[in-house]
Amino acid sequence: MSSTSTMSWLLRATPRLRRTGLQSAATSTTSWRGVNIINNMNSQRPISTTTKGSAQAQAQAISSVGHGEHSHHHHQQPVEAEAEALISSHPLLKSLRADPSFKETRPHLTMPACLKPYHLVAGVLTGPGKVTVPPFMFSSSETRQVISIFHLGPELCGHPGFVHGGVLTVLFDEVFARTAMPYLPSKLGVTANLNIDYRAPAAPDSWYALKARVVGQEGRKAWVEGRLESLPMENGKEPLLVAEGKSLFVEPKFAKSMPSLYKS
Repeated sequence: MSSTSTMSWLLRATPRLRRTGLQSAATSTTSWRGVNIINNMNSQRPISTTTKGSAQAQAQAISSVGHGEHSHHHHQQPVEAEAEALISSHPLLKSLRADPSFKETRPHLTMPACLKPYHLVAGVLTGPGKVTVPPFMFSSSETRQVISIFHLGPELCGHPGFVHGGVLTVLFDEVFARTAMPYLPSKLGVTANLNIDYRAPAAPDSWYALKARVVGQEGRKAWVEGRLESLPMENGKEPLLVAEGKSLFVEPKFAKSMPSLYKS
């Protein structure tokens, strides 16, 4: 077949190839996406009170869906209003609000909307199934301490039933930064060093409290230590220590050129 004949055949066959090829691709894509949708629907539950021991149960539930076992009960994704109402009644939140030495803030709510798409935690990691609501943050200038309270959803897992350790590290870095920066000359700093020791798996669909404090400050440097604990919602249950961390923050020489992320 000559090159001219080959080109002519291809031009005639292209519509048919497009129909068959693209239809197959579309069917494959729809099927693949459908499985993901089913997985998401069955793995997402109303905000629960799970802490220790729930990771294995969640892993089994997600695994069973992935192998074709369909759940007969579909739960709605946690909504912000539900989360706000649930955590507002927690003894820890009540005690912090009643303590005049602590100031309550919601940093992500004060961030300009135009910057959120470019902020890892306030943008990419925030939303239904992830960091469900903007974290609550309580800071005390007397003790140089910060306590952040947040809910982690099922879409932040590294392995089904276990929150990704990298996500926990990001949250440590975020809270440590908020803890250190008020004690730097320009109130701005960058992470120079961050060490995390993981003590126990973090279960998704659970509440957590990250408690940090400045343990040293010298010139343009501030040292921070803290711990991440589960936040049981049932009376009588003790918090589970998930991880501990240490960090050094340094005010860079270019601090004056760094834009401010928050209004307060």
